[in-house]
Amino acid sequence: MEVLETITREKECIRCGATFTATMEKLALLGWPERPSEFKRRKEHCPDCKQKLRDEMAEKSKNAVLGWTDFDAVKEHFKENPPQKGDPLIIASFQYHTNEYLRVYVEVPEHTRQKRIIVNRGSTYGGSSFYRSGQSTYHPKGQTRLLPDHPVMSELFKAFGGRLSLTDDALAAVSRGEGIESFEKDRLGVVSLKKPKP
Repeated sequence: MEVLETITREKECIRCGATFTATMEKLALLGWPERPSEFKRRKEHCPDCKQKLRDEMAEKSKNAVLGWTDFDAVKEHFKENPPQKGDPLIIASFQYHTNEYLRVYVEVPEHTRQKRIIVNRGSTYGGSSFYRSGQSTYHPKGQTRLLPDHPVMSELFKAFGGRLSLTDDALAAVSRGEGIESFEKDRLGVVSLKKPKP
C-alpha cells in the first residue's frame, strides 16, 4: 500500500521514560489510522517496552494453558495417551480476564467417529464435550479448553477444591512446579502465592 505522508514525533515512553521517535503513516485509500492531533498527544511505549509487554503477555498466556500452547500438541498427547473413563482432566476458562480451572473426569473417552471426549461436568461457557484438540465442541473458538492433568494443579485441586481461580503469579509458580506450600486461597476463593511474612 502506498504511503502518502508520514508524521514523526519525539515522545517519552510511559514505562521506562526513554525518549524515542514515534511515526504514523497516511496510507492511500485508508487515510490516517487516527487523527494526527491525537497521535501527537497520545502517550505510548517505546519499541523496546512494546516488545517486553508482548513477551510478558505470551508468557502469561503460556502459563494460563499450563504449557499447552498449541491445540495440535494437546491432540497429539491424547492420541499417545488415550483418556480412559474416570481419568482426571482440567477445563480451563479465560472469560473476563480470569483464570478459572475446573477438575473434571472422563465419562465417555471416544464419543462418535470424531472421538470427542465427554467429561462429567461442563464449564459455563464450553459445555462438557470436547474435541481431542481440547477445543469445546459447542464453542470451538471460545475461551474454554480441555487440558491434560497437571501434577501441581492436582495438588491444588486436592487442597482447595475442584473449582479454582488463580492469579497470574500463582500460574507462573505452577509452571515452575512449585509445591502446594507456596499457595494460599483468600476469602474470595482466589488462589495466589503466599505473601512473605514481615
